Amino acid sequence: MRRFFEKFGAAALTPISVLPAAAIILALGHVMPVPVVALALSSAGATLFRYLGLIFAVGLSVGLTGGEGMAALSAAVSYIIINGVADGLVPGTNMGVVAGLVAGVLSSWVYLRYHTLRLPEYLSFFGGRRSVPIIASLISVPIGLVMGYMWPALQGAISSLGLWMGRAGTLGVFVYGALERLLIPTGLHHFLNGIILLMMGEYQGVTGDLGRFFAGDVTAGYFMSGAYAVKLFGLPAAAYAMYVNAGDSQRRAIKGLMITAALTSILTGITEPVEFTFLFTAPILFVLHILFTGLSFAICHMLGIRHGFGSSAGLIEFAVNWHLAEKAWLILPLGLMFALVYFVCFNVLIRKFDLKTPGRLKEEAGITPLPAIDMDMDERARRVLKALGGAQNVISIDSCLTRLRVVLKHTESVNEDELRASGALGFVKGSQGVWQVVFGTYADELARSIRKMTRTMSG
Repeated sequence: MRRFFEKFGAAALTPISVLPAAAIILALGHVMPVPVVALALSSAGATLFRYLGLIFAVGLSVGLTGGEGMAALSAAVSYIIINGVADGLVPGTNMGVVAGLVAGVLSSWVYLRYHTLRLPEYLSFFGGRRSVPIIASLISVPIGLVMGYMWPALQGAISSLGLWMGRAGTLGVFVYGALERLLIPTGLHHFLNGIILLMMGEYQGVTGDLGRFFAGDVTAGYFMSGAYAVKLFGLPAAAYAMYVNAGDSQRRAIKGLMITAALTSILTGITEPVEFTFLFTAPILFVLHILFTGLSFAICHMLGIRHGFGSSAGLIEFAVNWHLAEKAWLILPLGLMFALVYFVCFNVLIRKFDLKTPGRLKEEAGITPLPAIDMDMDERARRVLKALGGAQNVISIDSCLTRLRVVLKHTESVNEDELRASGALGFVKGSQGVWQVVFGTYADELARSIRKMTRTMSG
């Protein structure tokens, strides 16, 4: 079950990657001086947010099946049927992303189980991959019936969560901000974000703090604004603190690593390259980071700062979505304050407790990490595959934004030093041979190169 949730979380990033495009299109519609073009752009962006359920159905199935088009078609069909049946039972039902998640999982399961189905010769046209949308359609009818009856209760539960979060005020956003960071190592933060950002609350037919923010709801954005001060200022300052505390012989070696990790956090809002440099070697720093993140969300709520993002709280979306925000300028002084707090606290704790952050381990002296750029991806893939014990030791491999998710036959065959030398920033070692290896934003490209390499070897 844990493996499924991890794979689900990775696959969910496929539809999530569409959200920044929707946000940018919507933003351009607000600043475009030509009325007709502005209307077209605004309508296009708003429509994407209205159809998030369908986008999640198709995108999730693509992610779970490794990009199979027939699974995506089946997901779209399943989503339409589930919503149609539910609406027939309870007119006006809008299950949005929930129906999309169900349709995506269903279609991927049907595809993986039945895409090689063989039928009698006279029915062979409907066999194999063509059987998938047919089977998915049939199963979607009873699912639509069940969800149609269950939806009022489920919607009530989600609404209750939203009401509690809203009534909890500052405490509610603090809990969310801290818990979201706490779940980062497991990858299960995607589920929490799915509930809060995509399902909680409703405004003009759009659900979730994220969707409502872009739809113009003045009560939305409090569950996103707190991330900016941490990602634009706090974590880059933490990276600098780790750099200045590295050993003299290693400082130059980790300079590129820290600059790349900090810039990734600033520009894109992707934080794992920084977080995984201290998550396991200095967990006390990660606990501090969790508390600071919750505190950032709480302060933003108290000051009435509302801001949002389509994918993550990076500099690009900070600027693009400024026109929808409220008191966004306050994030700048708040961020500078957090930069100072992060740097001072990390600096003091690293020195006081001799924490083994990058550049402070003697074993690192013989390890030369490959740079994240200017390196042939095939060569990196070859070295990573060798470090994982070779193609014969890898059962499956996929990616989740910044990390490889690998299922191994024998974990004792892994060479961790070689992985680090190949650019790995950290590891999450799960049960049953499941490993997550953090590399950075090029993890998806790396996973594709490794899969291509393993297919070539097996062929």
